[in-house]
Amino acid sequence: DEKATADVLADGWLFTGDMAQEDEDGFIYLVDRKKDVIISGGENLYPVQIEDFLRAHDKIKDVAVIGLPDTRLGEIATAVIEIKQGETCTEEEINDFCRQLPRYKRPRKIIFAKVLRNATGKIEKPKRKKLMHLARTNTVLAPDDYSTNNRLKQVLAAFGRPGPMHEGGQELV
Repeated sequence: DEKATADVLADGWLFTGDMAQEDEDGFIYLVDRKKDVIISGGENLYPVQIEDFLRAHDKIKDVAVIGLPDTRLGEIATAVIEIKQGETCTEEEINDFCRQLPRYKRPRKIIFAKVLRNATGKIEKPKRKKLMHLARTNTVLAPDDYSTNNRLKQVLAAFGRPGPMHEGGQELV
């Protein structure tokens, strides 16, 4: 894709979209990717920082934090949490655990579901974000828009959307 290549190459530099922070000793740490930053109420939230915090919870197997549209704040941090096998956990437990975080960094929505990862182990944030946005906006999906019916059912249930989705008389979920 020539346009995408032109967007990341300029004056001999490759702009990866990685964001870094320098500490007082001059060490540089990668913080997150620019496209993953959540802007909520004017605050920049770095999903990796929230994910790292949540992974310290002894019942959490995996977690992905994504931004979802919000009319008041612009976006809200949403934690998709996969619980360890044999464990149970409630939204209240997670919210209590997150009280250690500054208020603006706390996830506003908790969803218990499998964390989607690609073949290289990276979190499928764009796919998860698309499914959740479509579910929130009641958009009808074609079967090739999602990889399994179960994933969409989880998303719909998380947003309190009852029942199957239909297109042309065919049940999609």
